[in-house]
Amino acid sequence: MVKRARFELTNNEKIEFNYSSIEEYVNSKFEPYFGQQQIEIYESVYKKTPHKIPKNINKLISDKILGKDEELQEIFPKTKFIIKNIPLTEKGYPRERMAFNRLKISDFDGEWEDSYWKKYYEETTFIMICYAEKNKSRNGYRILKKIKTIKFNQEELLSFKKTYNQLKIAIKFEDPSLLPIPNSFEGQLLELAPKGQKGDDAYNNFFKENSTKTCFMLNKRFINKKLNE
Repeated sequence: MVKRARFELTNNEKIEFNYSSIEEYVNSKFEPYFGQQQIEIYESVYKKTPHKIPKNINKLISDKILGKDEELQEIFPKTKFIIKNIPLTEKGYPRERMAFNRLKISDFDGEWEDSYWKKYYEETTFIMICYAEKNKSRNGYRILKKIKTIKFNQEELLSFKKTYNQLKIAIKFEDPSLLPIPNSFEGQLLELAPKGQKGDDAYNNFFKENSTKTCFMLNKRFINKKLNE
C-alpha cells in the first residue's frame, strides 16, 4: 500500500512524497547525499559546522534526514525494522561488528523457538547505511556509499540458534568458559561480546545480575557477505 508523507523544506514550503515501504523511504531521503562526506551531509542538513566531529555523527545525520526511530515507527507501524550505520574500509569491508542491545539472562529462560531473539532476527528488516573510507579518511570524512537492506535466511537462523543454545548451557552451569564468544564453533555468525566500559570483565561477571554487560554481535565477515549479496 502506498503511503503519503509530508515534509517541510527550509523555506516553509511543504511537499508530499509517496512511498510504499521503509526501504523506499530511506533510499529516497538519502539519494541526494550519495558520494558526499559525512561532514558535508551534516552541514547540509543542520545548516551549521560543528566545532568538532561528533562521535555519533552517523546517528545524528540519520535522525535529521529520516526522523527518529519512534517517528519512523509511527509511519510504518506494521513493519519491524532497524536502521544501522555501518563504517566501511576503502575496499568496502565492515570496520566494526554489528552490535545489539545488552543481554538479559531472563531472555534465555525458554527454548529458541519461543524466544524473543528468534522472533527479532526472523522478523526484523535491517537497513544498513554504509559510509566508506577514502584515502584512509577518519570518522566524519567517510563517503556515503550505499544503502543495503538485509534479512536472515533459515540457514543463518540455525547458526543463531546454536549461539542461543550455547548461551543457555553456560547460564545453566554458570560457567564463563561455555559462553559463545567469537570462534566458539565452526560457522559461527552470532557472537557474545562485551558492551560497556573497558575493564568490566563482562564474561566473568556475566552471571552476577540479570542485566549483563554483554550483547550479541554479528561478525564482520558475515556482515560483509550480507552487504554483497
